[in-house]
Amino acid sequence: MKLKKFFIELDNDDTLMRFVGVTAWTEEDALNLIQDNLLKEGLNPSIKSMKEITSLNELDQNHVLPNMGEFASRGIWFPFGFTSKK
Repeated sequence: MKLKKFFIELDNDDTLMRFVGVTAWTEEDALNLIQDNLLKEGLNPSIKSMKEITSLNELDQNHVLPNMGEFASRGIWFPFGFTSKK
């Protein structure tokens, strides 16, 4: 099974934590990574939308790309700082 990149919009009023980028095996795996990591930070927003990303060109070139971490292995890569993996 191949890792996939997902970009998720959260139903969250906090504009600093409105989007999350994650690499995971499946959509369910991505959601579990987000929930596990965000709950540790005291956040519990619901998911507004989720899209599988096939190219980094699909992401905001001025904000997302310069502020993302390593995306090739399983874990959260946006926003930068949520790079924990399970």
